[in-house]
Order: sequence, then C-alpha cells, then structure tokens
Amino acid sequence: HMWSLSVEEQFYAVWPVLLIASTVIARRYGKREWVTISAIAALGIGASFLYGVWLSGTNPNAAYFSVLSRGWQLLAGSLLACTVGRGLFVRVSHTAASALASLGVGLLLIAALVIEGSHAYPGWVGALPVLSALALIVAGFGRTPNPISRLLATRPFVFVGKISYPWYLWHWPLLAMARAHQLGEGDMVRDVALAALSFFLAYLTYRWVEKPVASFFTRRSVSNKRLVKLGALSSVLLALAAFGLMSHANQQKSMGFYRQLDSAAEDVPELRGKCHLSAPFQGLPDESICVNRPDIGSPDLLLWGDSHADHYSPMLDALSNELQFAFLQRTFSTCPPLMGYSHGYTQGHPQENDRNCELFKEDMTSELSRLAERGLSGVVLSASWLGRTSSETRLPLAEKGLRNTVDTLLGYGLRVIIVAPTPVFSVPMTDCLARRTVESCSTFQRRLEKRREAILAVMHEIAEEEADVRVVDFYAQLCPGGRCNSLLGDTVVYRDEHHLTTRAARELSSHARSDIEWLL
Repeated sequence: HMWSLSVEEQFYAVWPVLLIASTVIARRYGKREWVTISAIAALGIGASFLYGVWLSGTNPNAAYFSVLSRGWQLLAGSLLACTVGRGLFVRVSHTAASALASLGVGLLLIAALVIEGSHAYPGWVGALPVLSALALIVAGFGRTPNPISRLLATRPFVFVGKISYPWYLWHWPLLAMARAHQLGEGDMVRDVALAALSFFLAYLTYRWVEKPVASFFTRRSVSNKRLVKLGALSSVLLALAAFGLMSHANQQKSMGFYRQLDSAAEDVPELRGKCHLSAPFQGLPDESICVNRPDIGSPDLLLWGDSHADHYSPMLDALSNELQFAFLQRTFSTCPPLMGYSHGYTQGHPQENDRNCELFKEDMTSELSRLAERGLSGVVLSASWLGRTSSETRLPLAEKGLRNTVDTLLGYGLRVIIVAPTPVFSVPMTDCLARRTVESCSTFQRRLEKRREAILAVMHEIAEEEADVRVVDFYAQLCPGGRCNSLLGDTVVYRDEHHLTTRAARELSSHARSDIEWLL
C-alpha cells in the first residue's frame, strides 16, 4: 500500500516546477505571483478532477492509483498551504469559522455513509473528504476557536493525529494478510481486532521509531548530501527485498502443485472463446465454429444454457470421439435456457443482460426448428440453477420457463437431458488450495441445500411426467460421501467458485455415457 507515497513523490516532483514556472510567468508579464500561482493551481485542480471523474468510469483501477487523477487532491492542499502562508485566514470571523467547521464535519459524515466499495473512486464522491478536510483546516484559522476546533485540539484527538500515519501504514498489511488467509471472507470482529492491534503498533512505532529518528536529526547536523545517500540506500534495499519476494513468489507459482493450480485457473473449454456469449448480444455465431466436429456435418446434439452449460462442453467433446457424434454449443452468460423467464432485474448491467438474454433466446427459438429438420436428436440443458433462478420468489417463474423450454423441445421430437446443479463455493477454489488443505477448502461450500432440493424437485417432476426427459446429476461424483471437494485424486475440480475445469469435466464423461447414448 506504499502506492500513496508513490503518488505523493510524483506530485512533489511536479509542484516545485509549477511554482517556479508561475513565478517566471508572473514576473515576465507583470502579474502578482500569488495570483498566477493560484490560477495555475486552480486549472490543475479542475483538469485533474475532471480527468479522475472520466477515468473512474472507464478504468477504475488506473483512476484510483494514478497521480493524474489524484493530483487535484494534493494540489488543493498545496494551494491551501500557500493561502495560509499569506495569512489570509487569520481574519476569518468566529461565525464563518464555526459554519465551515460544521460543514466539514457534515461532509465527512456524508462521505462515510455514501462512499462504498461499489463506487468508482475518486470520481465525483472523491470531492467529499477533500472539501471536508479543507473546511476543517480553514475553520481552525478563525479569530477565536470554535467548538469543533477546540474539540479537535484536545489531547485524544491530537494523539490520534500524531500516530495517524503509522496507523495507516500498519492497518492495511494486517488486514490484507488476514483477508488473504481467509480468502476475502468478511469478518467484522477480526477486522476491528486488527484495527485495534494496528493502533497499538502505530503508537509503538511513533514512540520508538519516529520520535527517536526525528530527535536524532534535530540534534545532529546532517548534510543534504548525506540525506540523499541515506535515502538512496534505503530505496535500493527496499527494491532488492521486493525483487526477492517477487522472484520467490514467481518461482513457487512455476513449481509443482502451484503450477497445477495456476493452470487450473485458466483451464477453460476450447469452444468458450468463440461460442460463449455475453452482453451485448450481436447474433448467434456461425454454426460451423460452434460445432465441436464440423467434419461430421449437422450436429446431433445441442448444448444450451449459460456458463454452467459451457463448462460441460469438454465432457461432451470426450464422448463425441467415443460415440461418433457432433454437438453445437449455444451458451450465454447469466442466461438460463428458460423460455419466457427473466431474472427480473430493474437497473444497470443486470437489467441490460436480461434484455440481451431475451434476444438470445429468440434467436435460439428460430434456430431450433432448423436444427430439428436437419436431424438434431437431443438437447442438453444446464445453467447456474442455484443462483437467482432457484430463489424463493423466482422459482415458480423458473419452473414455468423450464416447462416451456421442455415442451418446445419435445414438440420438435427431441429428447432432453437436464443437468442438475453444480456445487457452489464462496471463494475461488484454486486460491483456496494454494493456501489451505482440501478438507479446509470444502468448508467454503455455500449451504444451498434448500435451493438445490427445490430446483431438483422441479426437474424430477418434469422427468417423471415426460418419458423423453432425463435428469443427470453428478453430485455423487463431485461430492463423494456428501463432501464437495475441490481436489479429486490429482484433478483440480473447479477453476473458480463454481465452474468445472476442463479436466474435471472430461473425467465425468464415463458417468454420462449411458445418458448421452440414450439422447442420441
């Protein structure tokens, strides 16, 4: 988290240049230096702020870490420092100072309530804490102290201010390491305890490191040349330590089990890149590129669903070589093969995905009749059934949608296989296996038994009513003895929280063989 120091140092390399340039321009054109500096700083603040707002929407990570999108915050403080240096705030009235202090506290509370992880930061909301800080600082320069300034001048607040920077330096590594160990799982008690521990460590750092170092340089005359040498040596040592840690981490990733996990995280089906769709929908890809064996001719089977259909394509591909058939993949992210069903989102990307899903299903309806005429014999339906589809409020609609799909397929004389839900975990299993045992990783399985039972009951009811419908459930293979492991033998089963690796899907082929033969 030393990135903030990096942004500061980059700014400090530019700010003196701006001051010198402002002075030169002011003297050349006979302007006041203060006015010129203020004008250039104000332009910089405006340009950097607007750039940060724009970049937050297009590249949030860059906006968060870039000095170009963060510079306005430092410029605002620098401009305020110049203003204070000219003594302009000594004349602020008590009433104005009190109002500014209240405004600063209000903006700080609003920032604490409004800014959350879903916001692209800094963006527009980044102005709230900056304006709050500016208002509180200015309020402290009134003719007489105001109530909030007096409160902030009390010993507890001053003490927190003294250790605030070491507190910042300690809190994040502790939180980051604990969260990494627990794979991002939220735990308020843990986080509060670590915040308290970092507060204590910050005091020790202030007491036994910061004060002695400051006292040393105060008592001894150290030349700028020696300071530069000391700084350069420290930088070199830190860079070597960072390089050593990175080299060790990369070496570990390229060895043994870690290399296997790294490969598993990228182990996606061959057809996924060309045939698995996402919003915006721009029409179905050409059939020839989404058939696993175009040499055979027209597809015998159709694989239809969302990403949980896509991850079964390696299984079908393995069987196609044994049973001599071809299948066509038609999959769309977050779009279960349920005719007439929508997830019902009302805003943002999810709503847009719903609209695109409907367009995808409309094209699928048109394509089905053509495929049936050309000899299609069966359809494999699969989806992320344990998501919104099986929620208590959406399940009746999902059942109706599944019945609509099955009725349509049966109307074309096709046989249907519905693949039961795949287990879902709360963290990526490759990350978990890199840090924990197989047994420990199984504890991260999301407890969705009620949803699984509910959607399975719907599937089996349809299968009992229709002779040409079967339910295929791999639960016994994926969860032997009722424990859903992320590693079976030497096979990593999941590439993330709920998608099978290509290798794991292929190993399921022997268990699906008889059902696929029936489908053909």
